[in-house]
Amino acid sequence: MENCKILALSPPASFLNVFIRDRIVALIKPYLCQMSKGNILMHTAAAPAGHALRILAVDDNREAALSIKDAVEDFGDTAFVCFKGHEALELAGSIRPDVILLDLSMPDIDGVDVARILRADPRLAGVKIIALTAYGDAEARQKTAAAGFDLHLTKPVRFEVLADMLDLLRLAPKR
Repeated sequence: MENCKILALSPPASFLNVFIRDRIVALIKPYLCQMSKGNILMHTAAAPAGHALRILAVDDNREAALSIKDAVEDFGDTAFVCFKGHEALELAGSIRPDVILLDLSMPDIDGVDVARILRADPRLAGVKIIALTAYGDAEARQKTAAAGFDLHLTKPVRFEVLADMLDLLRLAPKR
């Protein structure tokens, strides 16, 4: 049971809701592991198959970005997070991530423009750019495809989907 990790999924929440969620998780963790029910997913931490990934999560919604960061770390990968498009451009150039999980709607520069700029940077030629957005309509998917995104996921993302996707990417040859 020591390896049991619990990811509590909640709607956008106030500090009080996050505090309550964390207390509930602390109470049930000793009793439950490797179960998925309702809006709580328990995930057993294990060494990732293949190589660990360097993942950059970019979202102006701090709670969403930090939730993704926590999940990625629980999956055994290295996570970095930022909250603005311009920060993502700067950070991606310095950390050279394997995967960028990128929101589309951000106040300073939108995710589509961020992806276009990243695709033009030869240092980031092999990075997988994945849209993680509330927009799932055909027009949004066409925009992300045209900008060079590798995949388009809609929020809220199910963490088991994210885990499966990262498992596949871990098995790919390191660039």
